[in-house]
Amino acid sequence: MSPVFKNDTPTMDLNPEALRDAINRCWQARTPFLFAIDYELTGGFLIPEPDLATTEVGFVFPGGTNKPARETFREARSPGIVQPDPDSYRRLFDGARGALASKAVQVVNLSERTRIAPGVDARDLFLASRAPYQIYVPGRFVCFSPECFVRITADGTITTRPIKGTINAACPDAEHTLMTSPKEIAEHTATVRLVEEELANIAKGVHVARFRAVETIETRSGTLLQTVSDVSGTLDPADLDRPGDLLFRLLPAGSVTGVPRAAAHALIQALETRPRGYYCGIAGYSDGQTLETAVLIRFIEIEGETLWYRSGGGVTADSVCDREYAEILDKIYLQ
Repeated sequence: MSPVFKNDTPTMDLNPEALRDAINRCWQARTPFLFAIDYELTGGFLIPEPDLATTEVGFVFPGGTNKPARETFREARSPGIVQPDPDSYRRLFDGARGALASKAVQVVNLSERTRIAPGVDARDLFLASRAPYQIYVPGRFVCFSPECFVRITADGTITTRPIKGTINAACPDAEHTLMTSPKEIAEHTATVRLVEEELANIAKGVHVARFRAVETIETRSGTLLQTVSDVSGTLDPADLDRPGDLLFRLLPAGSVTGVPRAAAHALIQALETRPRGYYCGIAGYSDGQTLETAVLIRFIEIEGETLWYRSGGGVTADSVCDREYAEILDKIYLQ
């Protein structure tokens, strides 16, 4: 298989069919590969056998990285932001109220983009990040995600880890507030049920191995608490051989759309003024034995000389606009 490159950077215009097929062929050949799929499922890119010598795209995934050793680069400062207009988010929030009140949608993930103050280099942000999943595509985006989408292993195990519910640890009694909030419980429970149902369509023995565990994220701006669940199952051998097909069946990710997924996705498209592109899509890496994928959140979009931080959160009928807006600002950080 020949690499998909343009001036040492992968082409960004692989259509869904070509991308699905390339993922399947690389996996079947046990060839390491790096890829990304956009949120709207219009396409993405794939790089077979990526390394520092053949691509400018930087990546860190369990099982593979081409990131230079930390001592070889200078530390990046945390990005300052140009304070966004809260009325912009309120219009989104108010626009979702009808669907939430009627229960046509139980959860919808609304997002905003916030301009980063000038003087920050996207590559420096990638190099300084400590997140478990990292990817930098020159001229496109940099992402340091905490969230696994799915992990597929050679023995057929498929696992997903939805994150729903985030709070600033500096808030009074933060963990108790997070764990007892009716809104946070409802949002997380609905998302886990959705993920469980969707995995059951492609795997056997699907079960929730861990429910609403609290994890800590240390950022340069402070500490966040988030709730995470683990859902696992076992793939049939024929399905295991075609992970590209499986990924497209599971996308867009339920944790960044809502419940029900199709209705939430349609509401997002009606309310948000621009396509998400790679934001809230996925990226993945396979070492030939395990396929690790991440949801593209904690995401910085590169638009010429301007950087935009894109962040969002789940909204339910019990949500309070000011609290949801504060959460999306809390998620603007460098890890």
